[in-house]
Amino acid sequence: MRSKRISIIFFIIGAFCILSVQSKAQNKIVFDKLINDLGTFSEDSNPKVCTFKFTNHQTDAIAIAHVQSTCGCAVPQYTKKAILPGESGEISIIYNPQGRPGVFNRTILVSFSSQENKVHLSVKGTVTPGAIRKDKSYPYVMGDLQLRTTGMKLKQMRGDIQQQSIMVVNSGNGSLHVSIESSIPCLSATLVPNILQPNQKGEIQIIRSADKDKNRTFCIRLKENTRQQNVAGKVSIIITSEKCSQ
Repeated sequence: MRSKRISIIFFIIGAFCILSVQSKAQNKIVFDKLINDLGTFSEDSNPKVCTFKFTNHQTDAIAIAHVQSTCGCAVPQYTKKAILPGESGEISIIYNPQGRPGVFNRTILVSFSSQENKVHLSVKGTVTPGAIRKDKSYPYVMGDLQLRTTGMKLKQMRGDIQQQSIMVVNSGNGSLHVSIESSIPCLSATLVPNILQPNQKGEIQIIRSADKDKNRTFCIRLKENTRQQNVAGKVSIIITSEKCSQ
């Protein structure tokens, strides 16, 4: 009889431990992966995107409080709404390789509203060197044109005209003509001076005219216009809109 009682006690304790472990396992935010390997790609490639998906296994709704990247080259975008128990969300990381050849391993820190500890995510890969850059301070390359940056945030307008500039340099051996087309009706752009001599620096002046959305903040990206045939001494650029990073 005593042996039977002891067996029952151990059974109850064991069952309690199993339920406790299961409860702890279920009361979590579970990611499908913590490391995303982007592989090997060129410095002149378009930005690469990887996504981390997670599921809320807690009993209460959660929300992402903050996502912090340890490098400006890795820009996060993430689910903004509350995530109910059993539902999923995602965090996308946009990695820009331009001007960053070599092996990389960037850490992304994720803070949830329901947790004190941050989740550590990792984005890694290898960037192979792209076109030769005569001036390292102009890392973006479009033909013989090197640019200081290709992205820009345009904040709400205070007048009828808003103007910003992107610095550029001609890294070629001959004079350079640059044509710029905008896919955004309220934007226009021009190169100053209109022809760049070898090693000459200039700027792309972007002008925003007032329209019904003058109080809106939006972001733009300059891209090489692949619809135009590449011709020596000429570069064609198109201005497009994009989602602003956090």
